[in-house]
Formats: sequence, C-alpha cells, structure tokens
Amino acid sequence: MPVIKRQSYILTIAASIAAPADATTYYIYNVAADATTADKGRIVIPRQGIITNIRSYWRANGVAGTNEATSLYIRLNNTTDTLIATLGDTNATKLFTNTALTIPVIPGDYFQLKLVCPTWVTNPTTVQIDTVVEVSV
Repeated sequence: MPVIKRQSYILTIAASIAAPADATTYYIYNVAADATTADKGRIVIPRQGIITNIRSYWRANGVAGTNEATSLYIRLNNTTDTLIATLGDTNATKLFTNTALTIPVIPGDYFQLKLVCPTWVTNPTTVQIDTVVEVSV
C-alpha cells in the first residue's frame, strides 16, 4: 500500500505588547504595537486547506505577571473565534497550543489572534508573542 504524505504550509506571526492592560482584548497580526481594535490588520490565507495546528509562544521579557487565566483565540474573517488555549501560571514563558484544530480556509480568508487578558494582580510587561499556524492542504 502506498504511503500518503500530507502536505502543509506555515504562516507565522510575531508581535509585541509592551504592557498588556487588565481586562483588555488584543488583536494580533504581525505588529510591534498594541491593537485593541479588531480587523485593523490581517494575515491572509494564500491557499485552500485546513488549519490543524497552532503553537503560540509567549515570553514576558520584563515582569512575568501573576497566574490569572489568559486566553488566546484564532479569529477567522473577523467573525469566528476558536480557542487555542487558556493558561494561568506565573511562568515568564507560556506555550498556547492546539493540535486538534479543523478550521477550513480558502484563499482570501484571513485571521488574527485574539488575546483576552484577565485582571492581573501583577501585570506582565514587555510581552513578545511568536506564533506558528499550520495549514494542511
């Protein structure tokens, strides 16, 4: 029996938030500035496929912050949010990951990440977020 190889492509996002604010939602799309308004920027899907895997690495280069739950979503076409993960810990580095996604996409679709911040006792600072989105074709 022949082996069927699944092909995929990768889209990446790198952004920073100097001082995430309490109870604030951020929309992330490859910028080094805070974006609290949805749909200001887009990561465009170039080829039909299925988003199957997202790994987003959070690094607080200043203060790590306290352990209140922080959620990260992928927002497709500014209409549909899918949870990647919710984490609540005091680590300066966090990995928001979801390897069980099945989000169909076509050329021209677009997405952003949506970060929902809690009300922290101590806020993190100088946060860098690097994300890999895998699309199977």
